[in-house]
Amino acid sequence: VDGAPWGAICLLDVPQEALPQAAFLAGVSSFTGLALGLLTNKAHAARQEVEYGIVSDVGQSLTSTLSLDEIFEKILSSVRTTIDASEVSVGLIDEETQEIVLEKSLMGPEFSELPPVRLKLGQGIAGWVGATGQPLNVPEVSQDPRWFSGVDQTSGFVTRSILCVPLVVKDQVIGIMEAVNKRSGHF
Repeated sequence: VDGAPWGAICLLDVPQEALPQAAFLAGVSSFTGLALGLLTNKAHAARQEVEYGIVSDVGQSLTSTLSLDEIFEKILSSVRTTIDASEVSVGLIDEETQEIVLEKSLMGPEFSELPPVRLKLGQGIAGWVGATGQPLNVPEVSQDPRWFSGVDQTSGFVTRSILCVPLVVKDQVIGIMEAVNKRSGHF
């Protein structure tokens, strides 16, 4: 089944005299533990390589320009490319109104002609993430009751999938970052 964990269960009826010895089982167990450790380290190294690439791009952006809009665009572009999303945007929480505000300078090129978008905390997927402080991966937005289609209706953009994470500073959610429409596969 697509997306489901896979595996196998085998039941064997082995005669008593053919059962493996404890030393053999200990060796298999040790080898299996070593293999799992190596795979875990490889996955961790791959994730760090992606993270270091983003940090490097951000660092270069910060030292190469003084324009805040250019810095935001370079950062969002790096994230967009790294996670293979068609768009990435950032929304910050307005403390007075308790709304998430997605400003043009923090939205991808697809939304450059859109006026600032305001979502109440709890409204839509971004609002839910902002209110709960929990990340959310929605592979098919049309199937999620939290989905708010207002931005798509206003912009003509078609959102299929979203990966949305809270932006947290000192244990307080200050906004969200969302990646939209993974170009290949799922987030």
